[in-house]
Amino acid sequence: MATAAFVLLGRTQYYYSSVVTSFRFAHHPAHTNRLHYTPIIRCRQFSLTAIKSADEEEFTLTGSSKVNTKNSNNLSPQIFVDEVTSFLDTDDISWRHFSHQELRRALELYFEPIPQKLSSSSRVNEMMVMLEDRVILAVGKGARNSSSIDNFSHNNKTDCDNIEDSNHIQQPYSFILSLCPTPNLAAIQSIHQNHKPNSSVSEAVASYAWLNAHLTDAFFNHDPNNLHSTSGDKATKPMTSIVHLHQDVWNRSPKIVRSRLSSKCGRFDRRIYARQTIVKKIPKTSYLPFLEENHLWGATGAKGGYGFFLKPKKKHPKQQNHGCGTTQCDDDGDGMLVAVATFSSKRKINRASHNFHSFELLRFCTKLDTTVVGGLGKLVSAFVKGVTCNKQQNGKRGANPNGNSEEDQVEIDLITSIDRDFGSNTWPDAWQQMEVMNPVPMFVGDVDGLRRHAVGAGLTPLEQTGDKTLMSTSMVLRAGLPDSLLCQLEQESSQEVTDKDRPWQMAAKHGLYPVFDTGVERLMLVVDNEKTKHLSLPELWKNSVPTYVKKHYSSNTGIDNMLSCIRHARDTD
Repeated sequence: MATAAFVLLGRTQYYYSSVVTSFRFAHHPAHTNRLHYTPIIRCRQFSLTAIKSADEEEFTLTGSSKVNTKNSNNLSPQIFVDEVTSFLDTDDISWRHFSHQELRRALELYFEPIPQKLSSSSRVNEMMVMLEDRVILAVGKGARNSSSIDNFSHNNKTDCDNIEDSNHIQQPYSFILSLCPTPNLAAIQSIHQNHKPNSSVSEAVASYAWLNAHLTDAFFNHDPNNLHSTSGDKATKPMTSIVHLHQDVWNRSPKIVRSRLSSKCGRFDRRIYARQTIVKKIPKTSYLPFLEENHLWGATGAKGGYGFFLKPKKKHPKQQNHGCGTTQCDDDGDGMLVAVATFSSKRKINRASHNFHSFELLRFCTKLDTTVVGGLGKLVSAFVKGVTCNKQQNGKRGANPNGNSEEDQVEIDLITSIDRDFGSNTWPDAWQQMEVMNPVPMFVGDVDGLRRHAVGAGLTPLEQTGDKTLMSTSMVLRAGLPDSLLCQLEQESSQEVTDKDRPWQMAAKHGLYPVFDTGVERLMLVVDNEKTKHLSLPELWKNSVPTYVKKHYSSNTGIDNMLSCIRHARDTD
């Protein structure tokens, strides 16, 4: 499994040129809250300097993990777009501008069959307006920008939109890269009012909240290389993926992001096969620092973890097989740890009147710039064998006179939650999508550029954590909203008459700008289904007791009003 495959709880010839062409954001002279694109020519020497300076700004946190912080001068969308395109060029990854026509065609194919209150053309027009200030690139497989720098206009539309008129064939690509700058509240409302002049703040934010989710769904369901076709035929297989790269994520963890983008183009420093590795159950002291350094969202609490190690160059004389599917070696014989998966404790669930022991795959990632072929499947197999071994041992102890036990009647499944910002359901077919959550609001500080979560357990206001240089990556990534803002949200929203705009405006007054994920995707894998093989996974999921929560919620009235605003936008589509 490539580095691109990451798990959350809640993954030719290249174009060379002496100069590099890209887009940069600049303030529109007539509208201070609007942004437009200004073409910039940068020498390759500048590209190399930009990447180097980004690395030099990192500072070490607990262990060997690193988190990048940016001062206010480095929060500019100009620098964000410039750094990403510089990385692509410096790493010899080809890219081209994804045309206005290709984008519109993908959205039309997506919205046309969906029953909705608004017409499909109206929804497409609204999204195209909201995407005016978004840089969208086609990356990999020889894609290159075929139009000159002078052909790009301020509204993100290019002469390559006339590809059918010129009989030009768009080059193929590996994936779509959508660069998501951190907008302020005024910019979000200003852009939305170009489509609906009298729209409120809450209406604009709700529309913006669903932007990435709709893009992911649109691209996932259609052919990546025939969106410019006028035939109207839908693809027989889904698009590779679209990556939504947020500015604060790039600023925070540039090395991990670079590794993941490279992996989606099939580029790795090291490719490892199963015969070169051994699987071993590992303690927290091993998997926590590995996840802190290599997983985009750091480490989280887990019941246990398994790791892939490179085999020693020489066979170790003390190597033993312990009978539960894992090979264990003395520490001095182990090689490098190259992949890790962590799992939760079991959860007893009744699915369609059948007893299951359900486990959650909490985290999975490989070492940066490394791919382990079939790594995820082999780590899951090792975990399942360990669980089965324990199940058999417990069954023998609790067997009745006939030799049967309660454990014999229990089946096993695995659940995991995927961050759709880096692509939708790119996992093996055995894992099936059960549901997708609504986008959830988060807020980026205008001074430090770090993300604060509005929803979730174990959140700590970043302002109370003290020196950030002493914090682990996971602590930074579980930062919550300031207590002062939470109190204001609770007090304001407890009034009899609630202004839907106020929660967003109060966050803006604290220098916090809204960003949204693409909606967490929940997957399920049944690994022991002899008694339920006649039932589909959706049937098992739907008829489960207890169930997973189906929507985000908050005890804070103001935050709950924000969540309601997002749900209402979905329900009124």
